[in-house]
Amino acid sequence: WALRGIDFEAGHGEVVGIIGPNGSGKSTLLRVIAGILYPSEGRVESRGQIQPLLDVGGTLNGNLTGRQNAYLYAALNRIPRRMMDELIPKIMDFAELGPFFDVPTRMYSSGMLARLSFALATALHPEVLLVDEVLAVGDERFQRKSYFRMLKLIERGSLVLIVSHNLAFIEQVCTRAILLSAGRIAADGRPGDVIARYRRQIG
Repeated sequence: WALRGIDFEAGHGEVVGIIGPNGSGKSTLLRVIAGILYPSEGRVESRGQIQPLLDVGGTLNGNLTGRQNAYLYAALNRIPRRMMDELIPKIMDFAELGPFFDVPTRMYSSGMLARLSFALATALHPEVLLVDEVLAVGDERFQRKSYFRMLKLIERGSLVLIVSHNLAFIEQVCTRAILLSAGRIAADGRPGDVIARYRRQIG
């Protein structure tokens, strides 16, 4: 098993950082919450639309341009084309791709893929946003932009769950942290307290 005995609740307006060593089950947990993986026992209950942002460019079609991927994203998420027409300028502005917005995404760097993926995932203020290390590939300026975008989501009542090895980022951004160890919850509480326990654990 990758996860065992996981039991927690998170509500709107929370930013939950999920930390732990490699192989502790962090990414698996997000994939179970997203419905990509199914638990062998137990269940996930959600009262809102879940928007996963788990792989850099993982949801993008490399043969399509950034613009075409935006419309594909809209179709897959049942967003009316007219609404996406209105969102495109905002997505372009946030992703800062310039003329590359009309270039196939297989030509993008990992940072460009991350910017487009994040811009798409947050364009409609999802009720639940799952983020797995995607922000780590962006530069510091983009990370700050993403941080302020997430603050706006939280103000609107979104729930954000973030997996990251960047403990300073978790402590700065999150309202709560969960430490996973060998597929189990080892600690759950204030980010500073949970991070301190994790640092003691890894020596």
